[in-house]
Amino acid sequence: MNLRAPFLLLILWSVTYPFAPVCLHAQSDSLYHQRVSQQIKPLRIPYSPALAEMTKQKERQAPYRMKETMAVFYSYQPLFAQALSKYELPPVFQYIPLVISKMDIRYQEGGLRGFWGLSYLEGVRYGLRMDSMYDERYDPQLSSEAAAAILHRLYQSFEGDAWETFLAYVSSPAAVRAAKIRLRSDYPSPYALQEQLRLSQGDAIDDLLSWLYISHFGKFSAEKNPPSSLHSCLWECQNPIYASQLRQCLAIDERTFLRCNPSLLAEKIPAHTQLGIPAGKAETCQRLADSLYQLYAEQHRLDSIAKALTDSVQRAQDSLKNAQAAANKKSGQTVHTVKSGEVLGRIAAKYGVTVADIKRWNHLKSDLIQIGQKLIIYR
Repeated sequence: MNLRAPFLLLILWSVTYPFAPVCLHAQSDSLYHQRVSQQIKPLRIPYSPALAEMTKQKERQAPYRMKETMAVFYSYQPLFAQALSKYELPPVFQYIPLVISKMDIRYQEGGLRGFWGLSYLEGVRYGLRMDSMYDERYDPQLSSEAAAAILHRLYQSFEGDAWETFLAYVSSPAAVRAAKIRLRSDYPSPYALQEQLRLSQGDAIDDLLSWLYISHFGKFSAEKNPPSSLHSCLWECQNPIYASQLRQCLAIDERTFLRCNPSLLAEKIPAHTQLGIPAGKAETCQRLADSLYQLYAEQHRLDSIAKALTDSVQRAQDSLKNAQAAANKKSGQTVHTVKSGEVLGRIAAKYGVTVADIKRWNHLKSDLIQIGQKLIIYR
């Protein structure tokens, strides 16, 4: 009876929770291998055992975070696909943002920004606005168009080789060419090429392929994970406002506001700026507009008062310092700050006094002094 109890509990659990999620790799390895082979066969790349382990690791991640990542990806995937199709680029490139940014709308690493990890120079080259107010590298549509143009140029440069193009995008074209020279091959294996590059992303190829596989199969696939859609509309503020006060008035969180205004960086929004707001909040925004303008005016007045007080204190401190310096000069007193390598003998010689005088004036019991120490000298 005791031996049968766990078995009966297992049956009871399976009946109670018939739709409990099952890991992809609970299935046979042969089925997984078959599925992967179907996905990568058109990509002309050999099967890598490491791909299975990387996919398993992704599946074991926090379900909520993974679900959210994929939902955001599916909401922007049509936009990515459209930008790439303009140049007839391989569809596998639409998974690059997952490799680079994991769909973090405010991704930044070093000098790279946005879903596609664009550099400042690439932003300049493709006419993106980048200043204290806006950084259009964060804009999904504009950054996708720029990334597609970059990939198109690389695709042509590497004679239509998708993997050399991908590796050149996540590293640099020069690095890929140098790696091919070291391998002494015009058509090296993508994995051999990747190993030569020593990418910060690690196994970038399998990372890309694992995202491709996850989007087609299992509990995080597009079929089981609908897009995270957000309908927004434009609203123009007639007077300056604060972004944080707008979010508070509309009762929306920062993430929602970022999705409506991905390029916006500034907290202070100038007059006649068009802002994205959730479609259902348009009426509320119009009704509370005057309150937002008054809040900004009041906060601006308080900020001006605070700045005036700060400036006044600073001026008083400067006046006191100047008066003290003038008094010291009149009395023949000098304040010397000890620099690296200075000793009392050298300082005494500089001012034409004795070491004993300096020690007496500054109540020193020895000749030991410290860098940065203030010494009073009378002349």
